[in-house]
Amino acid sequence: MENFNTPTREDLQAYRVLINSLREAKSLQEDINEEMERSIQLLKEQKAILEQQDCAIQDLSSNLSDYVEEANDLLDGLKDKAVLLAEAMTSIPGVGPVELPVERDGPFLGSEASPSHL
Repeated sequence: MENFNTPTREDLQAYRVLINSLREAKSLQEDINEEMERSIQLLKEQKAILEQQDCAIQDLSSNLSDYVEEANDLLDGLKDKAVLLAEAMTSIPGVGPVELPVERDGPFLGSEASPSHL
C-alpha cells in the first residue's frame, strides 16, 4: 500500500463514465431479456394454435376418407342396381337389350365416374 496514489479527477471521471456505461448496458440487457420472454410466449401460443389446426386437419382428412369410401360404396351400389335394371328391362317383351354406359373404374372423387353417368 505504499505505492497507492490518490485517483485524479480524470480517473474519477473515467470511472463515472464506465459505471454509467455498465448501467446502460445492464438496462439494455434487461430490455432484451424481456423481449425474448415475450417472443418465447408468442412462439408457445403459435405452437398451441398450430397443434390445434393439425388436429383439425387430421379430423377433416379422416372425415374426407370416410366420405370417399362411402361415396364409392354408393356408386358401386348404383352400378349394381343399373345392371339389375338393365337385365330386368331385357326380360320385358318388346324391349330389346339395354346397353349400359361404359363403366369407368376409379375412386369416386377425382374420377369421371359419377351417378350422372349411369
